[in-house]
Amino acid sequence: MFKNKTIYDNFESLDKFWEPFNNAWVDEIGNGVSGKNVSIEEVNVSNEGTEMKKCLVIKANGDKYNKKEPTGFKKVDDDIVEVNKSKRVGGGVVTKYKLGSGIYDMRVKFSKDNIFNALWLYRHIEFNKDDYRHKDDERYNDKNNNTVINSEIDLEYPIYKNNRKDIRINTYKSTEDNSLFTENDINLQNLNLKLDDDKWHNVRFEWETGLVNIKDIIGRDLYDDEIVLVNEVAYINNIQLKKYNKLNGYYINIDDKLNNTINYGKSIKVFIDDIEIYSDETNLDNFDYNKFMNNKIPNIKSYFMISLWFSDALQDKCDYETTKMYIDYFNYTPNDDFNTDINNN
Repeated sequence: MFKNKTIYDNFESLDKFWEPFNNAWVDEIGNGVSGKNVSIEEVNVSNEGTEMKKCLVIKANGDKYNKKEPTGFKKVDDDIVEVNKSKRVGGGVVTKYKLGSGIYDMRVKFSKDNIFNALWLYRHIEFNKDDYRHKDDERYNDKNNNTVINSEIDLEYPIYKNNRKDIRINTYKSTEDNSLFTENDINLQNLNLKLDDDKWHNVRFEWETGLVNIKDIIGRDLYDDEIVLVNEVAYINNIQLKKYNKLNGYYINIDDKLNNTINYGKSIKVFIDDIEIYSDETNLDNFDYNKFMNNKIPNIKSYFMISLWFSDALQDKCDYETTKMYIDYFNYTPNDDFNTDINNN
């Protein structure tokens, strides 16, 4: 069982909660992101007058960028390799700590140029078939039968080239099977929202997780030999009921009364300027096994990431020297929910 601490950062400095990162993706038309394209700068945070304060600044260098630094990165097989190219290089930061369910509130000025603005929770873990965390649920497993957990809650803007009217909200538990993720395009114009107006906007994620008792799933408690405890984290292992063997590899909580419970993603809501733009909920008050297994809402602690990068969805000229996204503050308030924290090793 893991509890989280409140985080409030108004970006007087960068190194308290965040780390700049270097990365690259397969599905891009650029050269990854560089941690060197991240800074703290004095910025006007007023939409009306003038109010200067320090903010987080994420930069991206377009087609008119002529300096040699910073250089970018490409993904080659499973490696991130630096390349001697400085055009189409984005930037990004990631929290130093994994965060669980709760309220994520931030004030953002989006780039209005042809660049992918991304705010997301992310955790990627892979286990081989002999690992105690390996899932018998084949939907999580790749062609080599390795379990791939790819947990995400994403806000992406814009979705396509020259399309400033739509925003995308994604939730993933794994990318190996489409029953474990959802991608949702939302028309901002229908909500009277406009993000390319060079103004500040409040963005809020409300993420809730819940617990279901193992008795409600299999009709009894787990036997001792159906639980493996590793580094104080317990997992279901070799469950004797074949009907429920897809639960093997699931993290479980064991409370003071020795009740076994499984954590699940209960709901996610996304707001911009206090307007709800997306919501999803899995209600298990009356337990339903199929609903539980097909739930697409993440349930594990993840890192929060902020980035500008050149997604292949843009497919257009990036006709600028440098563009920027600004973050005035970041506020994370944890729920009282218990949050799964899968061992990394």
